[in-house]
Amino acid sequence: MPSRAKGTTRRQRDPEATRTAILDAAEEIFAEKGFADAAVSEIARGAGITKSLIHHHFGSKEALWREVKRRKFADYEALQAALLASPSDDAEMLSRSLETYFQFLRRNPTYLRLVSWMQLEETGEDPFEPGEELFERGAEAIVRAQQQGEIRSDIHPIHILITMLGLCEHWFQTKELRCACQQATDQGQGAGTEDLEDDNAYFEAIQKIFVQGIRPR
Repeated sequence: MPSRAKGTTRRQRDPEATRTAILDAAEEIFAEKGFADAAVSEIARGAGITKSLIHHHFGSKEALWREVKRRKFADYEALQAALLASPSDDAEMLSRSLETYFQFLRRNPTYLRLVSWMQLEETGEDPFEPGEELFERGAEAIVRAQQQGEIRSDIHPIHILITMLGLCEHWFQTKELRCACQQATDQGQGAGTEDLEDDNAYFEAIQKIFVQGIRPR
């Protein structure tokens, strides 16, 4: 108990450390319970601070929810923005964007759970709002690549983007179902579940499917 008290005191004296502790705890609890069932008191306990400090730093539970989402997306947004600004051809940029999104989801397992809660709770907010500008710029890059003959022009740019995002998201959303299916079909065949748990193997597969699929025929 004394050590926690000391840690709490240090965070109270360091506003940035306090904000980080609150956001870390809030992200974990929002991802587990969603916005509606996440209690501010539970977030405060997880952060090792008082409820009043949450209100001091964020004003409300809603504002804290928005900041958790913003912070979660910020690193990915910066990486993709840099790719979109790079001088590489647009087809290669899409391939690198696919890898960037896949690795982002791999490093941030709570991100898709937060998005799922936004959809399930029907809060009226757009779960993809933080990435709208990136989405639009990505679509523009696809149009340019189609006009230059780098990407096949018989597929709608939005469909290409949705396919790219979906190939990444589905892998991380269906891990438990994937394992169950593999165990049921591989009994007696000498195969294990490790193939369907290999992120790198799957990424190599979708790179081939996606990149080859969008190239002109």
